[in-house]
Amino acid sequence: MELTAGNAGWHHVGEISTLNAYPLKSGRAIQLNRADCTVLGFRLGLLRDRIFMVVQADGTYISGRSHPKLVMIVPRFDDQFERMTLSAPGMPDIPVDVRRLYSVKPVTASVWGQTVTAIDCGDEMARWLSQFVLNADSGLRLIFYPLEQSTRPVREKNQIHVNLTAKDSGALHNSSSFMLLTEASVADVNSRMMGREPVPVEQFRPNFVVRGPLEAFAEDDWKWIKIGEAVFRNVKPCTRCIFTTVDPETGIRSDDGEPFKTLNASSVLLATGVGLASATGYGLYKYLANYWDNQPPQKWRQVGELADLYIYPIKSCGAIRVSHMDCTVIGPKLGLLRDRIFMVTRTDGTYICARTFPKLLLIQPSFNEQFEQMTLSAPGMPDISVPVADLFSVDPVKAWVWGQPVTATDCSEELARWISRFVLNEETGLRLVFYPLDIPTRPVRERQHVKLTARDTGALHNSTSFMLLTEASVGDLNRRLQKPVTAQQFRPNFVVKGPGAFEEDDWKWIKIGETVYRNVKPCNRCSVITVDPETGIRSNENEPMKTLKTYRMKPGLETPVMGMQMGIRTEGTVRLGDAVYVGY
Repeated sequence: MELTAGNAGWHHVGEISTLNAYPLKSGRAIQLNRADCTVLGFRLGLLRDRIFMVVQADGTYISGRSHPKLVMIVPRFDDQFERMTLSAPGMPDIPVDVRRLYSVKPVTASVWGQTVTAIDCGDEMARWLSQFVLNADSGLRLIFYPLEQSTRPVREKNQIHVNLTAKDSGALHNSSSFMLLTEASVADVNSRMMGREPVPVEQFRPNFVVRGPLEAFAEDDWKWIKIGEAVFRNVKPCTRCIFTTVDPETGIRSDDGEPFKTLNASSVLLATGVGLASATGYGLYKYLANYWDNQPPQKWRQVGELADLYIYPIKSCGAIRVSHMDCTVIGPKLGLLRDRIFMVTRTDGTYICARTFPKLLLIQPSFNEQFEQMTLSAPGMPDISVPVADLFSVDPVKAWVWGQPVTATDCSEELARWISRFVLNEETGLRLVFYPLDIPTRPVRERQHVKLTARDTGALHNSTSFMLLTEASVGDLNRRLQKPVTAQQFRPNFVVKGPGAFEEDDWKWIKIGETVYRNVKPCNRCSVITVDPETGIRSNENEPMKTLKTYRMKPGLETPVMGMQMGIRTEGTVRLGDAVYVGY
């Protein structure tokens, strides 16, 4: 673990001795050996930090301050981090199907008087919690936070901490999505409590515990913290309450008010709340050598505006043009409409694409106004519906993208027959699968692109979750062709109007609306660009590939490049007409 002051460089101060995630607010910790760091907090698969919370019947949350037995509820996850089980003394274990919760109609709950979107986890879970905590059959419920970003503003009492922003408020956290503590600070507190048993680090509920030759409370003065690939800002000290007096093993509050009494007497603020400033999202186990090169610039220059926005829900199939979209680590989305979230596979789960099956481009998806139900159309075929929300509760299967296994959900026999009939003129042979997760899970294939990280690989995308192209680049190509092509032939998410031809090659950072992206690699092209998306017919002249090869080849690549593949670094919403800025 390292920290810095300003831009002067980093110096090493210690190492991470413990990583704790608390999926249930006020519940027991799960110790991890690695964790993905996101704007919402720790994450591994569907295990996330403070993503569940116990509430009263009116939706207001309760905590270990008033109900110390909560700390004795022990969450566990399976090896795939998809299913949670809760245990508690004297109670039968109870499972929580986390993925299914995403398809449940949301309700509202309250954290410190602030309203949050939530999913109720059901009556059986409510009885279980009420029986354990209250010795009653009702009174408490378990709720789940289903969103991918923080939605609460900074609480009024915390607004004096100017570095604490709304994006730091996490899922159901009190103040910020990460908390750090040093072993030296806990040892100092224990040394002040003479004649009693020391308290464990876990009593202070940190995410990061740091070990090293540090003075106690050295973390008070840290400004920036770098751990593995993640960079954090110290946003406020962690003020303490009587929850620190509850033994996490027994759920019993100390008779002598310790360690809160000693902390209060010595005016000690134990631990630091930190906000995620930058992270690849995939680990505390790799060292990022060139940190400053991966920080967004302070100055931006406008180069154009968004002329078109496209989402391709099915890999190699038709586009849906949209007026706005939310941009996330998994790619563009609007409700349940997401980019490259479906793909066509053979019966063994290996994917097929328009390179070998150009008719795929003629399958046109559409969504209803609520972006919940998808319909597929194709020439000579009856329309067929795809109930997207239902797919989250189907048992997963394995599929493969470029030889890499991915978790997927099979979409039904009826859809398999429909696709097989259209593409193969057969009753069987192909299937449609769906990617049910909210995070990328595949490692980077193209190792030569050092800026491309595992969090950029998207859902079922080839390389990254976003691709940008300029109108001028398409125009330059068309001036060299006998038969012009459209931007859609290159399947971009963003089409930009304004800059000159191929200026995007040299862009390093891109800002559009609320979002910020890193140019991680050029988009090297394959034979799909020779297929007309309107007819599904391949060019007899091998155009535009043939022409691109005459002037758009790059060193180290076997095919020409057209457009830019991007990794998202700040999530948000973009709209047609948004200004496009670049930074270098």
